[in-house]
Amino acid sequence: MTVPESYDPVNALSLLRENPPSNVRYVNLVIGDRTYGNPTRVLRPGERFWVRVHQIVDQNDTNTAEYLEYLASLNSYLPGIQGGAVVLQEKQDLLPSNLSFMLVDADDRLFVDHGNRNGEGPFVCELSYDVLAKGWKFLLKDKDFNYGMYDNELAIFSYCDPPNTE
Repeated sequence: MTVPESYDPVNALSLLRENPPSNVRYVNLVIGDRTYGNPTRVLRPGERFWVRVHQIVDQNDTNTAEYLEYLASLNSYLPGIQGGAVVLQEKQDLLPSNLSFMLVDADDRLFVDHGNRNGEGPFVCELSYDVLAKGWKFLLKDKDFNYGMYDNELAIFSYCDPPNTE
């Protein structure tokens, strides 16, 4: 996948929320450049990545920390919600709508709701397809959400350097 030349890393999430692609039905209001504007890996226009989908086989015994550990073993970059938005924009016809994608990042890059009396968070983003609305939704889930209670099949993206074809 190539990050489009028109991609604006500074305003990517505001633009996603204010002017979503035609296949996006909902973006959580908390998702924005101030709350998630500092992913571990900032995408730049023209960059190329090898993006793969990894389905989570055992949702009962996995958590965000294990996803991050697995992605580290692949030398995957962590572009956060921005990465998911670019994949959706560029490769929407290849995304299986029966999967919900957890867009994870390092804990210190995730939004924490300090105004909430329970101090909830940090929050990861879930990109899932809504069959009734016929489009994708960007939702927030607590990082320690019990994935075993989840209705959908889960997956994560890995973003790696393209394989050397020489």
